[in-house]
Amino acid sequence: MKNVLKVILLCFLVEACSGNSECVYTPVVFDYRQGHVERPLMVSKEHLDNVEIVLKHYDFDYFRQSDMLIKMKGDICGDKDLIMNITSKANNKLNWLNIQGYK
Repeated sequence: MKNVLKVILLCFLVEACSGNSECVYTPVVFDYRQGHVERPLMVSKEHLDNVEIVLKHYDFDYFRQSDMLIKMKGDICGDKDLIMNITSKANNKLNWLNIQGYK
């Protein structure tokens, strides 16, 4: 019984700490053969400007460290699907950004 309680406590601590994680934004796209794939070469000042708009719109915890670097905090760091959606919205200047009134 003590071992079960230790495992539960450990899982709780790992989960609690993971929400405080910090990561650097790297664009993620979907490849039908590989699934979610990071594409660091997509990073540009314009792309990160658009990413910042998306992150602000959805009230994510982030900070722009430089023209070429955004750091994010929290659960978003481990969620490739969510980062892929942010990447997609940031690249979709003609639709999502326009509809939201940002471009």
